[in-house]
Amino acid sequence: MFPTRLTILPQVLRCIHTSAIRSADKMARERCLNKVTLLGRIGTIDMIGKESNHPFVNMTLATHNYYKSEITSLSDNNKRSCDYLFVTAESEEFTQYTEWHKVKIFKPSLRDTVYIYAASGTRVLVEGELRYRTYTNDSDITTKEAYINAGWLFKCSIQLGKQ
Repeated sequence: MFPTRLTILPQVLRCIHTSAIRSADKMARERCLNKVTLLGRIGTIDMIGKESNHPFVNMTLATHNYYKSEITSLSDNNKRSCDYLFVTAESEEFTQYTEWHKVKIFKPSLRDTVYIYAASGTRVLVEGELRYRTYTNDSDITTKEAYINAGWLFKCSIQLGKQ
């Protein structure tokens, strides 16, 4: 018929014990997420170590944001009819803030494709991991550098200025 309380208890304890071992094992193999996604325009592209066994592409990527800032004095002579940055309130204007990011591409197929086909000004979506490295330059100054190790890159548009 139905199991009694005494027969269920050892099975429950065994289940709790094995789940505790499994959760401890999972914590030892826990996965974490290091993911960066950037949408911006390519600045410079350089191939580093073409003759070496491990060449890579060094690339800069510009991203920008707009924020409202105060204008101290704004006269009608300073306004331009084509300037889209002015808002309706006369005491505010939008200012663009640009940040430059270092992107390194080690994956051979992506590295070669980007070096051959991508150009400065191309709008791209880059996804990769944030990495850090420390190096000492010729003047014995230790420098820390953060960069994005690109996993894939998607071209979003044509270059600026090209028809």
